[in-house]
Amino acid sequence: MDFTAIDFETATRRSDSACQLAAVRVRGGEIVDSASWLIRPRPFVFSPANIQIHGITPGMVRDESEFGDLWPEIQSTLGDDCLIAHNASFDLGVLMACLESHDHPVPDMQYSCTRAIARRTWPQQPR
Repeated sequence: MDFTAIDFETATRRSDSACQLAAVRVRGGEIVDSASWLIRPRPFVFSPANIQIHGITPGMVRDESEFGDLWPEIQSTLGDDCLIAHNASFDLGVLMACLESHDHPVPDMQYSCTRAIARRTWPQQPR
């Protein structure tokens, strides 16, 4: 199957506070490309709890571009692929919130969630 796996990190609990995005493109079961963007969130505020989770600090993104400026490159990387994420409701929520807060239209997207797939595949397993 061909898809692009994505993973966002956020600076705060706000969905539109992306501070990093990673994307891995898979073709025929093989990784063919990967990309990562550090993102300056707007507003430029970080929660200590979020920093503790992902280790991204304000100093690491201070001179980076905001999501709206990065979107053309990100969109080109994602293309029309089915997007895969672990807990897709979080990652797709961040993507849509960032697009809306930076006045970009939300494109039609196909996606799937590996967390949901795992729960259906192994229902007897604990979280």
